[in-house]
Amino acid sequence: MVDLEILGKLATTLHGLAQEAAGIKPKDAPDPNAHNGLQSATGAGVITTELIYGALVATAKQRLDETGTVMSECATEFKNMDDSNYDKFVAAYTGGTGDWTVPSGK
Repeated sequence: MVDLEILGKLATTLHGLAQEAAGIKPKDAPDPNAHNGLQSATGAGVITTELIYGALVATAKQRLDETGTVMSECATEFKNMDDSNYDKFVAAYTGGTGDWTVPSGK
C-alpha cells in the first residue's frame, strides 16, 4: 500500500530540489561575449550559458517540479479513493511523470 504521507513529503522534496536546481549559478564561468581573442574561451562560455544553464539546468528544474506536482496531486486523489481504484492511481502517476527509462547507448 502507498504511504500517502511519504509520497507528499517526497513531492515537497522534489519541489525543493527544483528550486535548488534553478538557483545553480556558474562560478567564474567564461563570458561568451568577452573579447579575449580565444575561441575556446568564447566556446566554453557559449556551452556554459546555452547548454548547461539554458538547457540542462532548466530541464532538470522543470522535470523535478512537474514530478513533484504529479506526486502531490496523485496523493490527494488517492487519499479520496478506495482500494479498488489502485490501478487508476498507478496509471495517473505513470502518465503524469512520463517514461523514465534510459535507452541503451550505442
